[in-house]
Amino acid sequence: MDISQNARLASLNYLRSVGLTPPEHLPLIDAHFLKAGDDVIARMLCLTVCGAVSCGYSAIRAREWLEREGLMNVLGRDERQFLNNGDGRRVDFQRQIEAAYALAWALGLQHQLDPREPCSPNFVHVMPDLKRTESSDALRSKAELRPAAEIVQAADLNYLIHWLLRDGTQVKANRLFQTPFVEERRRALDWLLGDADWNEISLDT
Repeated sequence: MDISQNARLASLNYLRSVGLTPPEHLPLIDAHFLKAGDDVIARMLCLTVCGAVSCGYSAIRAREWLEREGLMNVLGRDERQFLNNGDGRRVDFQRQIEAAYALAWALGLQHQLDPREPCSPNFVHVMPDLKRTESSDALRSKAELRPAAEIVQAADLNYLIHWLLRDGTQVKANRLFQTPFVEERRRALDWLLGDADWNEISLDT
């Protein structure tokens, strides 16, 4: 049994343990690609900075920090327009903190990624202190990608949960999980396991 099949089995067992029955025919996660750790760190930092600006941090100081860190070229089109012109909905960038949290977990900077719990309030202390213009050097020295099997397992579980939330026939799913942060975590993990750009990630179920 390969990584993807093992992940599916674990996902089904978890969901059955909480009283949910997702279909077994859904496609498996492709486990043949894993982005480099430096790329994952860069994406996580861009998401975090945009999230900070959406919560009131200075866009000017954010751009200056990203410039010092050599991350301006990592920003997506929507992120660049948001930081330069304020274009876009702030709530969308706030929600993407959950995506950054998932990437931090994948980098071993968070201990767990519980699908029933939102981002830990302590997550802000894991990231560089933007108010003190702290560099990302300390974070980079600690970050190390988890084994592919763990990341595939998390991606598969979030995919199945997202399917259940959209399907709507199992009411209990909506009591256990929250769609916005499941979507963002799925986006992050699917991006990590594929070669598509951030803005090209499809959340089809």
